[in-house]
Amino acid sequence: MRFLTVAVVLLTACGRTERPAVIVADSAGIRVVTSFQPEWTDSNRWRVSSLPVVSIGSVDGPGEYTLYRVADALLLDNGTIIVAENGAKTIRLYDSLGVHVTTAGGEGAGPGEFQSITNLMRYRSDSLIVLQGLITQRASIFDGSGRFARSISLTGPSGAKAKGWPVGVLARTGVVMRTRLGQEVSSKVLISKE
Repeated sequence: MRFLTVAVVLLTACGRTERPAVIVADSAGIRVVTSFQPEWTDSNRWRVSSLPVVSIGSVDGPGEYTLYRVADALLLDNGTIIVAENGAKTIRLYDSLGVHVTTAGGEGAGPGEFQSITNLMRYRSDSLIVLQGLITQRASIFDGSGRFARSISLTGPSGAKAKGWPVGVLARTGVVMRTRLGQEVSSKVLISKE
């Protein structure tokens, strides 16, 4: 009986084929890579610290640290942290230690003002684009220190106002919009007018 048990275990082990860690395939000219296991090990994997490097925001304190309805945040290469605060319709800039540097914008429909903030994204080299979503269908461009530069209107191919939600910025004055057509969600590339 002992021999039969050992034989079954050995036969079962021999019947297994090891799956490769990665399979590379071609699908209509597009390279598709499927990974079945991570490349990292326990010794070199990334870990998130239980202690934050910087913490911004407070319940009680100065207004520039009280946040309400944060829409987005962005970290610039120089360590500046930009927070889109949709409650006050502002963007707030903090240094790498979380110390408030300046506040830009405010509620309104004028240049550099916001009725709604949906996204913050890098724009060209050191500029920032603040996408304003469904209400105004425009975007505001700020430099890396929070100074307003200009506004752009988000328009479709025919020049009509875009119908959708801005979700991304292309390198050359293009904005990717998510639109809803019936029950389907699609993405379109729209060209901005500067």
